[in-house]
Amino acid sequence: MDTNFHEKSYSRHQQSYRVEAEQPAANYRNWFLSDNADFWRHRRKLQFIDPLLEKNKGKSWLCIGDGRFGTSSMYIDWKGGSATATDITGTLLKKSLEEQLIQRMDVQNAEAITYADDSFDYVFCKEAYHHFPRPFIGMYEMLRVSRNAVVLIEPRDIALSPLPLTWYRQLKNMVKRALKRPVYDLDYYNYEEVGNYVYSVAEREFEKLALGLNLPAVAFRTFDDVYFPGVEQERATSEFPLFRKIQRELKRLRLLRLIGLHSSNYLVVVVFKQQPDEELVRELEKNDYRVRKLPRNPHC
Repeated sequence: MDTNFHEKSYSRHQQSYRVEAEQPAANYRNWFLSDNADFWRHRRKLQFIDPLLEKNKGKSWLCIGDGRFGTSSMYIDWKGGSATATDITGTLLKKSLEEQLIQRMDVQNAEAITYADDSFDYVFCKEAYHHFPRPFIGMYEMLRVSRNAVVLIEPRDIALSPLPLTWYRQLKNMVKRALKRPVYDLDYYNYEEVGNYVYSVAEREFEKLALGLNLPAVAFRTFDDVYFPGVEQERATSEFPLFRKIQRELKRLRLLRLIGLHSSNYLVVVVFKQQPDEELVRELEKNDYRVRKLPRNPHC
């Protein structure tokens, strides 16, 4: 067994960002165009942390894996937080810092964070956890350096869907095979070119993690996201066919979810280190979060 595979993954992730940084500026400028369809997708995901941001103005946030120019940190700063953007390489973050799009940045490996315990009020990781070669280590590190909570936004593990959905998916794949159409099991056995397994997440694994650490509460919210190649070049208006396609697909998934034939493909996770107050719980629940207050270990 190769016990150093994670080191190779770190190196390949760093190199991929260096290559991207060498591309013409026009290739990454679309990340900041507010009328861009892909910008619309990412802003839509970030809005799910608004209940935490609005209740905690001025609090410090460490953004892990924010290497795509620090877009999560930009959003948190814009909403009144104080964010530090980090990634395994600072290549693209430096561009944002030079343009004053972010206020603070640092180079950090999520699986070996150098900050002291309880250094930040919140730690936020958006769509980076599934890239970690050793995500459990990363999660423990993020919990270590946070005071209040760790927040993740990640692809959801469809392999743990209820049985009717699993049967429906298996039947659909059987029909596809009969028609000689491609069948993708990306959420089951998917590896990225940079060397890591794509680690989708599920509610129960974080609930168990919190119980094992004697933490007070967790909160979850599900939603759907849709991506089609080319959205980076289209505007988020009904005049553009690809954006209309995104909207149609989201409506289709919502309908399938309502009739029990689809389970949302994204998950927002909040693992609390401090008991959330009742006002925050109400605000989270108003925004479709399921807040679970956990029993405390009676033997500790």
